[in-house]
Amino acid sequence: MTVAGGSPARMARTGNVFVLLHAFVKPGSRIAQGEIDLAQRTPRPSAIDEAVSPIGTDHQTARRRRMSNPEYVRAAQALAPLEALARVFIRYRIENHLTQEQLAEAMGTSASAISRLESGQHQPNLATLRKFANLSQRHLLVGFEDEVGHRELVTV
Repeated sequence: MTVAGGSPARMARTGNVFVLLHAFVKPGSRIAQGEIDLAQRTPRPSAIDEAVSPIGTDHQTARRRRMSNPEYVRAAQALAPLEALARVFIRYRIENHLTQEQLAEAMGTSASAISRLESGQHQPNLATLRKFANLSQRHLLVGFEDEVGHRELVTV
């Protein structure tokens, strides 16, 4: 393989990673034919290489593949309420032009606590939710719902 400027390049393939080694050669110098032949050889793709794109997959395809795994679906369902709560914190912060540090200071907590909440992977305690409700001038509701859909809500 010869690249721009007439210098040889060597390409190696390992799984889905391509490595291009480029050598600068002085004009007029000679390169051994064996080196040129080696650089021009293209490895034959394996079945794995053909099945997985080296640049990844689009979001919908990746999501469908993840959602076909029952364990992943259970984990996603368990995190859904925390992610929804994270969006409430993030939306409030953006609408009020606050940084995580500023929100933390206003709530009397740490910026790392706000970061954990906004990750959607952390379950906040009731005291933190009360602080946020007071700051955002909202009511904190805690509720229960049975399998039939009957709900009981309490303002905390």
